[in-house]
Amino acid sequence: MEVKPHSPEKYPSYDWSENAALRALALQSHRWQTAYFMLPPSKITWDAFAIVQKNLPLLRNLTVNVSRATFPHDEVIEFFGDAPCLKSLMLDYGTPISALKLPRSQITYLKIRMHRETPASINSCLEALDELPNLQECLLHVGCSEPWTAIRTVHLKRLVSLTVIVEPLREDSLDRTVASLFTHLTLPSLRSLTIHSMNNRPWDNYSFVNFISQSPHLRHLTLHCTEIFGAPLIDILMETPNISWLSLTAQSDDLPQIFTSLALTGSRHSGGALLSKLKNLEIDLFGGIKELPSSLVDLVRSRTMGAEINKVCRLESVKYVTHDPQNLPHEMIFALADLGRHVDIQIFYGTHRIFPSEYQDISYDIYEEHHRKFMEL
Repeated sequence: MEVKPHSPEKYPSYDWSENAALRALALQSHRWQTAYFMLPPSKITWDAFAIVQKNLPLLRNLTVNVSRATFPHDEVIEFFGDAPCLKSLMLDYGTPISALKLPRSQITYLKIRMHRETPASINSCLEALDELPNLQECLLHVGCSEPWTAIRTVHLKRLVSLTVIVEPLREDSLDRTVASLFTHLTLPSLRSLTIHSMNNRPWDNYSFVNFISQSPHLRHLTLHCTEIFGAPLIDILMETPNISWLSLTAQSDDLPQIFTSLALTGSRHSGGALLSKLKNLEIDLFGGIKELPSSLVDLVRSRTMGAEINKVCRLESVKYVTHDPQNLPHEMIFALADLGRHVDIQIFYGTHRIFPSEYQDISYDIYEEHHRKFMEL
């Protein structure tokens, strides 16, 4: 619905208020349940839809992106203020929440997307969160903070699910971490948290550990981050004792330590098991590794056959994904096959499952022959 000028350097605003097709579309707004707008940030262009105001009784999902530039600070689109069913809002970096009149207390889902490969600043993300007091679910593509802009502290007592995708930055960015996001955000009811940062941006573990320590109801944790490994990862897991579902992206050198830390063996667990409520574990490995660590067997056995004596929840599923060819020793195959009677174990090479599918036809006689030996691993 946008007429683009011949010169990419000039973006004139078009008056579409007399456009018959758009007027016919706008007159049907009482039937809209989902609306997607991608228009220039110009009041002249947006006025073509002025007649939808107070005529959005069914609208539940609203997406507003700008096709170029960003909204001026003094520009406000008034049309969506009276939408009694509106629950879901999706914006991009070029559309600050201040540019829209909305029934803010109704909105329970927010997604802030990329705009022309530019992520939203942490400041603008926090501003949007602060404007939606009853938010329950949120997905943010974040860039850096703006040191010249004050950052507000946000407390959302109803938000239960947060996904943060940390986007790559230009080399001249002043603040390359996302510490200010976690420092200024408190989510006491948070139950599901996903952090995706695979671009080697610096990571401030102190601010993140402090953030999750204030979310005691966290149950589902996904950390796909190249910079979280070793001791910082253990510090995070120690602050999330109620986790039942854990998904990690791990470096090859870090994998044995992760498995050993989660295996309930040795005196280090005398003060209580790490993640005693863990039921589901996923590991996505990056970096070459030729052989699956045998400590995986110790981990699974201690949390299935040894769950009662170790006073932990029984592990229900384990998923391990590698992107390099794996060597699965016969000893490992038989040990996992035996443990597979107690827990769902799956090993993938990319999207191809290599265990148990490639080994499910192991004959019972061969299994029995090796059973006793491999149970002693």
